[in-house]
Amino acid sequence: MCFEGNSAPLSDRYLNAQLSALWQNAVDCYKQDNSPVLDPPANENSKYTRALAQFHYVPQSEGNPGDATVPFYAEFDQPKVEYICENAALLFLVIKQGHVDLDKHTTWMSDFGRKKSIQDVQAVFWVEISRRSFKLEDSDPQPFKAVVLNMKSAKLLTLKRDNKELLGLDTGEALKFYLKEYLGFLESTNNNVLFDLPHFGAASYKPKTDCATSRHRPTRDYPVEHYPSDANVSHINQWFTLYWPKDTTRSQRNRFDIIFGTPQVDPLYKDEVIFTVNMSSISFVGLGHGEHAVIKDCEISFIVRVTEKQDSDDLVFDFGTSHRYTTYFPSSETHQRYVQDVINFVSGNICTLLEDLSMNVFPRDFEPETPPRPEFDEVIALPPSIMISYFSESRFPTSWERDGFSAILSISFQSPPPARQSSITHAQDDAAVIVAINIRTCSFPPRDRDTIGTKLDNVKIIVELSLEVKDHEDLPDNEQRFSDRLYQESFLDTRTERRHLRLRFDRLEAEKSYKLVSATSISDEEKDVLRKCMLEYVETHLREGRGIWYTIPISIPRDNPNGYLPEQLYFSGMDAPIIVVIGIRRYYGVPPGRLSPQDIERLMGPSGDRSRFSGSICLSSKILLQPLWAYINASTTLIPSTLVTLEDKGQMEFVTWKDRSGTSMEMTNFKHLDWEYDSSLSSNEHLKTAVLLYLFKQRDKQQLSLTSITNNRFEVFTSEDYSQLNVRCNGKSIVEFHITRNKSISWSEKSSARWSTSVSIGPDLELSQTERNSSIVPERRTKQIGSVELVDFNVFGTHSKLVEAFTKFQVEEVQQSLRHIVDHTCKAAGAKESDQRKFSFDSQHNLIVQFYSPAR
Repeated sequence: MCFEGNSAPLSDRYLNAQLSALWQNAVDCYKQDNSPVLDPPANENSKYTRALAQFHYVPQSEGNPGDATVPFYAEFDQPKVEYICENAALLFLVIKQGHVDLDKHTTWMSDFGRKKSIQDVQAVFWVEISRRSFKLEDSDPQPFKAVVLNMKSAKLLTLKRDNKELLGLDTGEALKFYLKEYLGFLESTNNNVLFDLPHFGAASYKPKTDCATSRHRPTRDYPVEHYPSDANVSHINQWFTLYWPKDTTRSQRNRFDIIFGTPQVDPLYKDEVIFTVNMSSISFVGLGHGEHAVIKDCEISFIVRVTEKQDSDDLVFDFGTSHRYTTYFPSSETHQRYVQDVINFVSGNICTLLEDLSMNVFPRDFEPETPPRPEFDEVIALPPSIMISYFSESRFPTSWERDGFSAILSISFQSPPPARQSSITHAQDDAAVIVAINIRTCSFPPRDRDTIGTKLDNVKIIVELSLEVKDHEDLPDNEQRFSDRLYQESFLDTRTERRHLRLRFDRLEAEKSYKLVSATSISDEEKDVLRKCMLEYVETHLREGRGIWYTIPISIPRDNPNGYLPEQLYFSGMDAPIIVVIGIRRYYGVPPGRLSPQDIERLMGPSGDRSRFSGSICLSSKILLQPLWAYINASTTLIPSTLVTLEDKGQMEFVTWKDRSGTSMEMTNFKHLDWEYDSSLSSNEHLKTAVLLYLFKQRDKQQLSLTSITNNRFEVFTSEDYSQLNVRCNGKSIVEFHITRNKSISWSEKSSARWSTSVSIGPDLELSQTERNSSIVPERRTKQIGSVELVDFNVFGTHSKLVEAFTKFQVEEVQQSLRHIVDHTCKAAGAKESDQRKFSFDSQHNLIVQFYSPAR
């Protein structure tokens, strides 16, 4: 052998060359036949030769049916084999075209009504490998070796389409059945026996055959097997994401250093998973001649059994019986020389690594953090840490020095999961906040004059703090006055009771609820220094009141104490108090000063039911768990009187909210705007006009006054670059905007109605009409007003009001103008009073006015 390392790439090439020749012979065989249907005896005999390229599944009871009636027929692309380890490989099969009957493989009846065509479907099997040796002559020094793929024990790992289309569950199950039959057929034709890579060394020499270092993740279009029904694999991955320490490092002395990323788990079979070890980077040292190399984004996957822990229902990853699935390393000379050392090191140490991090056992009762339903007794269960994190994380300094100890760090706040994998305990499970301190690097002072200080990287410290609930009357006087002022200035109904929530820091409790996670060993003395300094760090900045002190008033309607409640956080310690509403489900009040007493009485109705009033703005991915509606200065709402200004600043979009007093606040990554308001004065046209003006405002970078009121719940979603905007009504998508590079606007809308006429307004607001009866053409006049050219349809005052509306962005005026255009156009086209009318935008950026007669 000329290659002393891993011979898997050479072996793969040698085996696949044989498979390629056999497959090409099979293709030529069935192409030479006039018809591949199994009619002539010659074709029946040649099916074994065609096995790698073509397969018909014919039950014995049906004789020799034609190609059109067999329950499964497939033409295959060239198969491929790839080594995983010495005794296992991956077999890749691709069905170029064919069909499958979804009933035949279970019913065996002659009903082929559910026959489905299949095309470009890839299947990947895990197959065991055995080797056999034989000599042509007894005196031969080197025996010939054959590789035998055990098709009968093959496991289906992946079944998917190359074009990313989904396979139905029935189609996947049928293919799984027929492909297993096909593998058995291949084994009966001896297409599973190939020559092994020859070598000419000593008789006892055995080449190393390991993974061929490719990447094949187990993606599926249907569930091959249901992994334990009571253990969700996605929960395992979320658990790893939540608790895996960043930049976990392991080293082999004088060889290489590995930084591990978060592991990934994929389901395989009922008691097995594919456990992927992600290596963010591998630094090779000591290569000689000053050589140094770093390779990134490597993966080693293991097929691991999952068992239950004896004394509990928790799941244990059993690496004792594991074997490798795939390995991926970027192609490089260093990889070729040292990949085997890395593989051996990771394979031998992954179990120890997980045990050191206490992550070899997954708690069965772990569930991802989800906002609970807001009931009165469970109000504090909502994760207030979301808001704490957003408003407070940046307020903590990123460096800390005390008594010779220094650290570069970041801090974040989390709500504790239901199942904690730590020694953290406290009395009230729902009333807690986890403070996570991520120390990127820190320096310890020297112990004495004869020693030097030490440095430590990538340490995570977790401190759990309690939340304290108090009634309004139990607050200090100054805090009561502050809360009362906010209540008077806010929209809350005064018929409410209030409770207040405070973050409570008790040093003794914090020391008990302290956990340290480090990728490297830390001495007891260093642990004491870390604990002392970090607790002091948290305590100092909490007690300085840097936005952490807050109050949650709980609104309880007297007439409906069991109804949904608004959960609110009032943040103090700022120049302008900010009121943030988290997840309002129903609000039993109206904003004072917004409606007249008559309006309030009308909205309440004779039964006394309050109107629903809620809205939301999602500011960033950190707080997408709950919709938010922010108020500035406790006196201005986004709807109906706040002016919204969008400004381009580099690659970021900033949203500035301004009230009449000039107070402003900038938020980044404007994601989601929705509102809901009950009023008899509302209509769908109000919303559509408001959204239209929103887009024109975005194009012209002008201010927009949103005063739209609607009976239905509308949601407006925008992309990060504002190139797309989607409007949903009551959860159903009704319209989608697209803004092109030339800033023209396209509105597309689905409708099942049959329309008979339309009127278009282009990007320059020029009006035109198309209809079935060309004899009905309203009089047209054009008029130039500023940079806008208008076509007047004899709608008196329309052009002036429309121009004024688009200049000042007054929603009501534009709505009235558009309604005049709609009414006048429909009447000119012969519409009846009973006809239903509608306007929208087409893909050519034209405003379409439409009407139709309802079916009787």
